[in-house]
Amino acid sequence: MDGVVIDIFGKWVKIRTQNGETVVKMNRKLPEIGELVRITDHPVNLKVYAAEKIFEAPEVLPPLQKLQPLLRNIDKPRNDADIPFLVKLIERVENRIGQLRSDFFEQVGLYYKNGEVNESLKTFGLWLMTVSHPFTFKSLPDLEKPLHIFMDRNSKRFRIDFVRNSKTMSIEGLIINDQIVLDIKGFKIDQQQIEQLRTSLSTYFKSVLINTGGLRDGLYA
Repeated sequence: MDGVVIDIFGKWVKIRTQNGETVVKMNRKLPEIGELVRITDHPVNLKVYAAEKIFEAPEVLPPLQKLQPLLRNIDKPRNDADIPFLVKLIERVENRIGQLRSDFFEQVGLYYKNGEVNESLKTFGLWLMTVSHPFTFKSLPDLEKPLHIFMDRNSKRFRIDFVRNSKTMSIEGLIINDQIVLDIKGFKIDQQQIEQLRTSLSTYFKSVLINTGGLRDGLYA
């Protein structure tokens, strides 16, 4: 995939491609603004920039200087959509409360990576939820790594990311009042994993409906 370097800040480089924008973290030498580069795992040219792809987004992203506190504290996001969503959420928080606390991004990083594992992070999660409407991000303890919930109450859409056997799984669904409906038809997930997911979510939602293709035992199956 080819693209043009449009922004550089520290070790982070933003590249505009035909699919949107991609952020990479350089290991050594930096390219120049306006330089045409190719993003590939199998370089063939002698001039190679070693970098780690952090995420890509279909939309135009804020300048890297504004993204840098988030990138520094989260490092590599679990899903490409995480950083763009959190950018919108943080903009809403700033609009609501004004200047962010000096440790805000550090707290976001801890919350993202660890979930609500202690009272401090539970308190932060509750505070974040109250000042970020219509966006909500929850990071909850789960079996391997935190279960992440991203909700947009304007569009009434949400996404849930969780890790099973070291693999990230993403499920999208709808918000209907205080219940959520997950559609996992065709998704490779067994009954035990479904029940574990429903148990995790039932703590936070009045009703959790999981659609796997038909109705059985009070659960869309």
